[in-house]
Amino acid sequence: MERAKIPPMVPLKEVRERYNGMEEAKIDVGKTRAPAAKMNYKIRALDGIYKDSEFPLDGANVIGRDPVKASIVYPENTVGISRVHCRLVVTEVGLQIEDMGSSQGTFLADGTKLEPQKKYLLQNGECFFLASRREIYKVIIF
Repeated sequence: MERAKIPPMVPLKEVRERYNGMEEAKIDVGKTRAPAAKMNYKIRALDGIYKDSEFPLDGANVIGRDPVKASIVYPENTVGISRVHCRLVVTEVGLQIEDMGSSQGTFLADGTKLEPQKKYLLQNGECFFLASRREIYKVIIF
């Protein structure tokens, strides 16, 4: 069996002589960016029908009673939840929520009712609820 050849070590003095007088590489910081770390998102039901359940999010995620359009599906007879209630979308800027024209509304934890078809950015730990505080979810970013 042949041994791997190890390159000879170059004395530090020789390295300094080779690179003496060379300009350092110039980088235009405005044009280079480190790639952003990919964030992962999920929501946790704090109460309601899915209490203690977690739902990982990726792309567009609809919550509602329509089993074809929704990725988080409520039973058909769930009071207050529309067929297509709201949509959560993972984007480059973060997690956005949008009420899809639900009859009973989508709300932020402080009681602010979301305007239909308007996107709102959600932060880590922020809560939102559907129709009543019973169907409340918490955003988890990790």
